Amino acid sequence: MTIYEFIGRTDLAMIRFSISLLNEIETKIIKKQFISQNQALNYAKKRIHGFLRQTHLKRAVIAVYKYELYLYIKRKLLPIFQKYNVLTCA
Repeated sequence: MTIYEFIGRTDLAMIRFSISLLNEIETKIIKKQFISQNQALNYAKKRIHGFLRQTHLKRAVIAVYKYELYLYIKRKLLPIFQKYNVLTCA
């Protein structure tokens, strides 16, 4: 049994998307395209919204996925923010 068969197409696509988004944001931080945490998190929100708009799911499911993806990305970005000393907007 493969991962694709175990978790399904939609969940696998979300995992791949989240990993690629984290790598993309880290690259932008390294290149100094994002200088604050707020910029990176807003970019993540926009990308998550765009990704989920392409799926053919119900609105309620999309809302849950959007919230869960954002929390996952935010939690994984915190060590990256600390590593590269990204500014915090309070």
